[in-house]
Amino acid sequence: MKTTIFVFAMLTVVSAILADDDSKWMMQYYQHPEPEKIAAFLMRSQKENRLSDAKAQGVAVGFLSQVMHDNPAWVQQWLEISERFPEADRQAVLTAAWYSQIPEAAQYLKNAKIAPFATEKAPDPNAIPITEAANLDFYWARYFASGNSMAIRRIIGGFEHSKDSGALAKYKSSKKTKEDQVAAINDAIFQAAMWSVESNCKQDKTVYTVCKELFFSHELNNTEKLCLALALSKARPDEFAVKFVSGKNPHLEIVKSPPPTGIDGAGLHGGKDAKSVQDAENRKSDKGFGAQLLFT
Repeated sequence: MKTTIFVFAMLTVVSAILADDDSKWMMQYYQHPEPEKIAAFLMRSQKENRLSDAKAQGVAVGFLSQVMHDNPAWVQQWLEISERFPEADRQAVLTAAWYSQIPEAAQYLKNAKIAPFATEKAPDPNAIPITEAANLDFYWARYFASGNSMAIRRIIGGFEHSKDSGALAKYKSSKKTKEDQVAAINDAIFQAAMWSVESNCKQDKTVYTVCKELFFSHELNNTEKLCLALALSKARPDEFAVKFVSGKNPHLEIVKSPPPTGIDGAGLHGGKDAKSVQDAENRKSDKGFGAQLLFT
């Protein structure tokens, strides 16, 4: 199936891109923002086809749109640099400017009369649904550009595709209907979302902390919470564990989780008066460990 293969190929290409000399800088940018280096980064990206390659544009647009949003005074200079780029490369920079949703970018696009950016309003970059792997790349890049936990929250939203878990493996022997294809793509996105959360939690302590705080918040539904626990159990088996319970109602059970870390009952950011999540019928804690039962 070409579409599904493309989903996995996209992540492979992105991984290859992030293995170059800019990878560490990009993934740590939120810890040490350096907007003065973006001009050189843009020119290197154009030279190395990171902007024109459709498989990598999710990363480029996500990263640049967030950096532009946070540094409006630099945007004019960066957009002027893109004027020397070939059309395909420049399109990625213009799209990033559009998604940045700042007046400086909007004015440039309007003055240059660049359609459709000059006349149409960009969608909320924090509300784009996870309908393809490029959306995952987009949100991870925005996170590493800013450290904004909202991006990780959106990635976790991709766990909703778990309803089609197994469809990718079944596709080869299916009738290959439109429904079969959609389900297989959804399963591929779900697997990519799970892999990316697990991988980044292993590599970045801050990402793990954000995911752990989201686990204890009230922002996730049961499906998201269960899938997140599964990803965290692979990333940090010392703190999280799940098991499959067979029988009349087969389900996954969260058997171990660490105590809450200053999260209030309303959401991710608790503050000094934050309280631990209270025990409930399906959630118990004892001596620093917690267990929760969720059905799927």
